[in-house]
Amino acid sequence: MKITRAYPIGFCKGVNLAVQKVYEVIEMYPHLPIYCIGQIVHNDIVNQDFVKKRVKILTVNKEEAIDSISQGVVIFSAHGTNPLLIQKAKEKNLIVIDTTCFYVKKEMQVILKYIKEQYDIIYIGKKNHPEAQAICSLSSHIYLIENLQDAKQLHLENKKIFLTNQTTISILDLKEIFEYFKKIYPSIIFGDELCSSTRLRQEAILSLNENVDGIIIVGDKHSNNCTNLYLLAQKKKIPSIMISNEKELDMHWLKNKQHIVLFSGASTPLSLVQAVENTILEWQKEG
Repeated sequence: MKITRAYPIGFCKGVNLAVQKVYEVIEMYPHLPIYCIGQIVHNDIVNQDFVKKRVKILTVNKEEAIDSISQGVVIFSAHGTNPLLIQKAKEKNLIVIDTTCFYVKKEMQVILKYIKEQYDIIYIGKKNHPEAQAICSLSSHIYLIENLQDAKQLHLENKKIFLTNQTTISILDLKEIFEYFKKIYPSIIFGDELCSSTRLRQEAILSLNENVDGIIIVGDKHSNNCTNLYLLAQKKKIPSIMISNEKELDMHWLKNKQHIVLFSGASTPLSLVQAVENTILEWQKEG
């Protein structure tokens, strides 16, 4: 059996910077309590390691989380945060660490620019995803849609419209929604904010040929970009599985496979991919 790694693999740049920042904070403030407001990244194994190193991850309502903290360090996730919450933490004299991904920061700046110019914003994203929540907190002129059905139910009177999207959304989801809105609002301005790591991973799946007869996606089931990789693999009609770690590997599924390609989500450590690959290689030796 041939095993190939698809690239990019492991952490994306934004996740890598966020994770490094948490470990730096742990070293910098040994005597202060450290809180993460929500999961820094969507990977349970990464977050469990933070907890082992005395970081408290607060998954309750973010405003309630800030209210409950009297002192220490608060770390805001890579997905982005309502700026008012960051301001509130500063007013409480808490040490604030904002790990927002630079792609999300750029997207926020672009959206605020168009809002200042009195545009309505159509935002394609997942309703309960922290990135979408952070973006929608910027203004009441941002309209969140998840799919084409939502798009068809949205009716805006403002002719000045800017359309953008969550940075980890599926390429295929964007295409049909973009095409629909172009017909409805001919003067609409499109801003494709898909991050480069997300795009490259998705394009890598879409470019696979018939020589591949198995795809393994290593990543957390709560990760939006991992889920989208799996859904794209399903559309390619190549046998696919998504696993969080090597312990979830189904060896029966591997039987008779000739060429397996390993993918990872942007929040998956490279060490997990390596562990999955090593487990497959050991299984082959034993067979």
